[in-house]
Amino acid sequence: MNGRPARAAPSWARRQGLHSIRFLTALRSRASVPTVFRSRLIGRILATGPSPTGKWEYVTSSKQDRKPRVRHDVVRSTIRAAQRFELSSVPPSEDFLRSFAASLPASYRANFDAAAIAAHARIARERESAPANIGAFFSNRAPGAAVCVVADDRPGLLATISAALVLCGLDVIEAEAYTRRIPGQHDEAVDIFWVRHEDPSDHRLLLSQEEIVQLCQTVIGLIEGKLERKRADPSSRPSLTPAAKETVVRFIEGEDGTFATLEVETFDRSGLLLSLSQALFSQRVQIVGSQVKTRGGRVFDRFHIVEFDNKPISPARRLEIQVAILSAIDPIPEDNEALSVQA
Repeated sequence: MNGRPARAAPSWARRQGLHSIRFLTALRSRASVPTVFRSRLIGRILATGPSPTGKWEYVTSSKQDRKPRVRHDVVRSTIRAAQRFELSSVPPSEDFLRSFAASLPASYRANFDAAAIAAHARIARERESAPANIGAFFSNRAPGAAVCVVADDRPGLLATISAALVLCGLDVIEAEAYTRRIPGQHDEAVDIFWVRHEDPSDHRLLLSQEEIVQLCQTVIGLIEGKLERKRADPSSRPSLTPAAKETVVRFIEGEDGTFATLEVETFDRSGLLLSLSQALFSQRVQIVGSQVKTRGGRVFDRFHIVEFDNKPISPARRLEIQVAILSAIDPIPEDNEALSVQA
């Protein structure tokens, strides 16, 4: 490219054993590679692609072919984490990456770096006509395994994904849901989850490839109606926490004056996201975006919701939705002074 011959990864990378596409994954760590070198090399890797022999070739210059002064323990830990994930043989094209990022909200682009966006784009591209596709990606934003779910956006999708997570024995630590607007096509949901195994004795931080495949098949089975979600029904699962206390459910006014954001703060328990998303679906509201965070046993959730016909939530409907959420968290006791419903 540009008259320069393609050659192998730089010497410092070869000494770390980076002879394959995993070298691109290792570039995700800002601490391990100089910024100028990383940006130039990633652009050239994406542009050149794999060689006819199937091995990746890297175009660089001797000026940047030098070993950065870094802490080796950081590099090795980054490499070990990156090698856990299987990457596609061919990364998304630069045009697809650009259109993928542009079709998502600005908040998405602000929350994820270029490497994560490229991983999400790969998952979206590989979905093709399938009902859903799921893949893991490297992230140190939250503990647990980071997975991306891409599917056609529809009412109740978050509840469906949450049911699949419960059926696969996974708990949600954090989550973010985004809607991808594609001109002339159906809207696409790009939902990100940081999950852990529900079994407290299972201390694995990452998911195996078999678990990713099982989760994807479960989501597709629920979407197509081939699987029943009775085992994931919150009413059939014992609660791991006592009656709800210090629970706050409120609507937040947006910049346009509408109350489209529902905020929920309560104690964490297994399957809570499923309970909340099912309660919203039963109230015939659609989740167009969400943020889920767990801190110190407390859950802080925000749901951006509209009616099924995309109209804003009316004042008369807000109280109904708040009561439904409180009932989903835990049946309202007679003495409900500890529960707070804020308009």
